[in-house]
Amino acid sequence: KALDGIPVEEREISSVTLAIDKAKLGQAKEMIVAFKRKLSKVLETENPDEIFTLAIQFFPVASPEKK
Repeated sequence: KALDGIPVEEREISSVTLAIDKAKLGQAKEMIVAFKRKLSKVLETENPDEIFTLAIQFFPVASPEKK
């Protein structure tokens, strides 16, 4: 399905770019996994009437310049 064929009320698309401390990368990944598990527990049902996909991407896009 083309994305523009899905009503705005039925989708959520957003992004954020973060400047991070790489030492906290493991913690961030754990938080993402925990969020997916929690969302699954809230939304999953034995009688679904819709199928959705959730895609989360977390990767470096640049390295800050070192002075």
